[in-house]
Amino acid sequence: MNLVFFGPAPTYDTGPLRNSIGRDGVTNDALYTNATVAINPDTGKLVWFYQHVPNDQWDFDWAFEWQIVPLRGANGQPKKLVVTSGKPGIYDAVEADTGKYVFSVDMGLQNFITSIDPVTGAKTIDPKLIPGTGCRRGRRLRRTAGRFVPATHAGNSLARRPQFGHLGV
Repeated sequence: MNLVFFGPAPTYDTGPLRNSIGRDGVTNDALYTNATVAINPDTGKLVWFYQHVPNDQWDFDWAFEWQIVPLRGANGQPKKLVVTSGKPGIYDAVEADTGKYVFSVDMGLQNFITSIDPVTGAKTIDPKLIPGTGCRRGRRLRRTAGRFVPATHAGNSLARRPQFGHLGV
């Protein structure tokens, strides 16, 4: 396969990308951010990318470790898949050689991604429901082919903290 995988997260001011400028051929997707990017290490050329969440205004950071696991690909045949997650605790799997979307697993720790397209993996986000919950890094269990995910429900509420003179968690 001869690929290395990276996951650039947004590290910029997303404000200018909030609204489309309405020009043909110009998007506000923040291309290659919140993506799994496959690069040929010999040439440095981009082979494929899969953008988990285009135009991330909410800092979802789909940039955790990638695990290459043997599972069934998009056509149902055994294939190597790249599996990764973002802060919402949703795992996406894509084919390692092509980047073709295969499936997502929502651990149920969030409520702001209201649906995931089963063919493309495109996520429908309801911004009124953010902030949601978080997810820590997971590990693959080699003996059982399972996955250990230390999930933390991190719903916080703001309250007036008179001793500090501001709102706090």
